[in-house]
Formats: sequence, C-alpha cells, structure tokens
Amino acid sequence: MYNDIQLKYHKNDKIVHKNDSIIRYLAILIKDQFNIKHNITVQKTGTVHTQLKTQHQLEIPAIREYMNSLIDITLYLATPGLAFRGYGENKTSLNQGVII
Repeated sequence: MYNDIQLKYHKNDKIVHKNDSIIRYLAILIKDQFNIKHNITVQKTGTVHTQLKTQHQLEIPAIREYMNSLIDITLYLATPGLAFRGYGENKTSLNQGVII
C-alpha cells in the first residue's frame, strides 16, 4: 500500500506527497480504528459521567454510615456532658474525659 504513494523531493529535501488522498485515506482508517476501540470501551465501562455517577452511588452508603457514627458519638458524649478529649479538665474533676 505504501508503494503506491508517489513522492517527490523539494530543494530542501522535504518529502511532499503528490497524492495526498492516500494519506487522507490512511488517516480515516486510523481514526475509524480508534473510534471502534473507543466505542467498545464505552460499551464495556460506560461514559465518564456514568462511571462518576455509579461511583458516587457506591460511596453514599459508606458516607451515611460514617456520618451516623459521628452523630452517635456526639450524642453519647453530649448526653452526660463528657468531654471529647481527655485533656483540658482540672484534676478535681470526677470525670477525667473520654479519649475517642
């Protein structure tokens, strides 16, 4: 196929293709091959937007569980008036703090 390309040389030894339609044809073939591979990948994994949306949906339950844990800890410590950290209380305090 490359033997069909007719070439000529300029004064500064640059190669110029007389028949650039073959070059265009090769470029279209390469582009089509890329598009085919791209379309197969999109069919397998989905678009970027779909992937992000799916990942976000998978993360929501874990985030909710984490938030519920934080709320439970806060309520547990706030109900009897416990401190969040074990420092900053005086030595005479009956409750020397809870380290989480």
